[in-house]
Amino acid sequence: MNQQIAAKPLANNLLENATYDPGNLFNAIKTKFQLKNDAALSGKLAVSAPVISKVRRKKMPISDALLVRMHDVTGMQISEIRQLMGVSQ
Repeated sequence: MNQQIAAKPLANNLLENATYDPGNLFNAIKTKFQLKNDAALSGKLAVSAPVISKVRRKKMPISDALLVRMHDVTGMQISEIRQLMGVSQ
């Protein structure tokens, strides 16, 4: 049976949420793949380094496309990714 993943959209108001920490997620992915820095992370995720920087600094929310890309690359469940970011289910 084919299951679809229902991911809640990450709205801009998340940027104001005190528990939202995309840096924690990025650090976990860097550790998992033994990446040295965000430039290596951007290469692994196939996104530009400025996007990683803006998301890390909470200047830009993680897009649905990036969320799915992180799932595809890491094999982590969407719920685990959201938890690492500090986003409640």
